[in-house]
Amino acid sequence: MTRAFGRVLGVGWSQANPNVITRTPPPVADDFQGPPLMHFLDSLACAPIGVCYPDAEMPKMDDRASLRRLYPDPASTTGRIHGSVYFSDANGNPTHPMQGVNVVARRIDSGQPSRKYVAAAVSGFAFRGNAGNPVNGYLDADGRPYDFFGSDDPALEGAFDLGGLDIPHDSSSATYQLSVESVDANWAEGVGPYAPYQVEPSGSFRPVMVTIQPGGDVVQDILMRGGAVAGTIPAAAARTRLLLLCLRAEDGAGGFPGTAMPTGSSFRSR
Repeated sequence: MTRAFGRVLGVGWSQANPNVITRTPPPVADDFQGPPLMHFLDSLACAPIGVCYPDAEMPKMDDRASLRRLYPDPASTTGRIHGSVYFSDANGNPTHPMQGVNVVARRIDSGQPSRKYVAAAVSGFAFRGNAGNPVNGYLDADGRPYDFFGSDDPALEGAFDLGGLDIPHDSSSATYQLSVESVDANWAEGVGPYAPYQVEPSGSFRPVMVTIQPGGDVVQDILMRGGAVAGTIPAAAARTRLLLLCLRAEDGAGGFPGTAMPTGSSFRSR
């Protein structure tokens, strides 16, 4: 009931500490304190939910941060980290925004990234997800465009927002570790712009530390390295590649972690 009420308030599904369900890596005590109330799915063994999560009906830091973004308080003493996730070219420069990457902020507690004080946001969460394609069409079974939900504002493509992050009451700042991960296709199917077909991030990102102050607003972009890079190939080859990606999506294998591929362009692995 509490999670249903969260949806009524406008809070979306989220993913943090999925290892409490997947058991990879094996969870420790603090792992069970971190998963948001608004996680997407539970194991059948978690009935009642209190069997798996302590204080299961209490909003965790991720939930509180989401509510603060939806209903901001001018007197808030929290902080914000936001930015965009990007592909990079062969020289390490940012190119196209990358959708569907789970950006995770863990507060540094006793010198280590906390498993308890954690919040997450999926890149491109406010941008349209599946826009359709020539193979599968552009309308769903109800005749609505696939991109009915979400904005077409280019500034939101690949963007993430981790506003409302906690700062301890006895401190003038807090340091968070930013890292990235894929959205779990089994246990977080409904999370982010690509739901229900999740994708794997292209490339990797070394975690960084970001310090925030009460009321602070820090921009921290994320540049994925060693992934796919843009390259021009003949239009016919691009269409073939697009067809293969669409067929993979139809088979449930997921698509490419970016937006629809333009004619005359493709991506090659380096």
